[in-house]
Amino acid sequence: MIQLADDRLSFTFPEIAGQLRAHVERQIGHILPEFLRPEERTALLAELESRWGFRRLDGEAQDRHRLRVLTLTADEIEAALRTAALRAAGLHDASCPALTIVFQRTLRIPDDGRTYPLPAGLGAFPVRSVDDFPTTAPASWLQRGGVVMPMDQSEALWIRFSARYPCVVKMVAGKINAVSGAAWTAELHSEPQDYVVVPGQPWLDEFSVGTKLSFSAQKRRSQVL
Repeated sequence: MIQLADDRLSFTFPEIAGQLRAHVERQIGHILPEFLRPEERTALLAELESRWGFRRLDGEAQDRHRLRVLTLTADEIEAALRTAALRAAGLHDASCPALTIVFQRTLRIPDDGRTYPLPAGLGAFPVRSVDDFPTTAPASWLQRGGVVMPMDQSEALWIRFSARYPCVVKMVAGKINAVSGAAWTAELHSEPQDYVVVPGQPWLDEFSVGTKLSFSAQKRRSQVL
């Protein structure tokens, strides 16, 4: 599902949420018996006693916390394990796995082959649905659908990504893969890598126009391999 709000494109995957929850429940079923063993209770107590905050408590408060650890029921341990597992999977609230993309207006940098720091962001480009312009948009745009944004020839942009669940993103410009410089294909390729992984890749501020990438792009690609 694709949503457009506040100049942000959000891609949500409710079908993945169901599969992921089922996987989490299976994993809980596998590891819960390990957490219920007496030696795990002892390890949990040792972990508690090693915390700086615990050592700051007076003796009576420390004894209350020790007793709480030693008297945890199996249901309470399972509930705590489920809460931690769902949070780690990004499913601790009502939302489902999602990827958000923002087109950030910025300064144009010289096209001289040198590497420059990420330029400053000057606010998000306004992004609108093609359907909002039924009388002015070309018929081919209306038939295909999608989004549009105004951009002057003198302007530049970088694309910001955010996600709580690992997502693979492929970018195309003029039917050319923006990461590898090769012709666009829907398949994923690792040699050379023609996609970015979010989270891990926070932005994309340039694209390849051939088989050779600039140093800064190569460096960022190495971070997601």
